[in-house]
Amino acid sequence: MEMINPKNTDVVDANYIFDTLEKTWVASFATKAITGAIVLLSSFLVPIAPLIWIMVFLVIADFLTGIFASKFPKDKSKVVEIQSTKMTRSITKLAMYGISIIAWHGIGVVFMPSVQLAYFSSAFIAFTEIKSLDENFKIMTGVSIYDELKSKIKLK
Repeated sequence: MEMINPKNTDVVDANYIFDTLEKTWVASFATKAITGAIVLLSSFLVPIAPLIWIMVFLVIADFLTGIFASKFPKDKSKVVEIQSTKMTRSITKLAMYGISIIAWHGIGVVFMPSVQLAYFSSAFIAFTEIKSLDENFKIMTGVSIYDELKSKIKLK
C-alpha cells in the first residue's frame, strides 16, 4: 500500500500512517467477521435447506389453491370473498414453519446429534399442508383425495 502524504511535504505525518493502518485493519477485520458469520450460518442451514424449500413450496401451493377454492368452488353458492387478514396467515405460516425447522435442527445438533429432529418437524408440517391442499381441492372439485385413498386402503 502506497502512502500518500496529504500535506505534500517530504515528511510523512505519523498520525496519518497510524490512522490509515487502523482504518485498513478495522475494515479487514469487519469483512472477515461478516464472512465468518455467513459461513457459520450457511454451514448450519445447508443440511435443512431442502426441508425449508419444500415447506415454502407447500405453503405457496396452499395459498394459491386457497385463492382458487375461494373464487371457484364447486358449489357456486359458497364463493368466499378474499380478505387480506386471511392472506397474512400464509406469511405467518412461512415464518413460524421456518423457525420451527431451524429450532428443531438446532436442538437436534446440540442435544441429539444422531436424531434428525428437523425431519420429524418437517414431516408434521408437510402433512398439515398436504391436508390443507386436499381440503382446498375438495372445495374446488367435490372430491377429497385423502378420503378416496382412505376408502381404498380401508383405514379407520
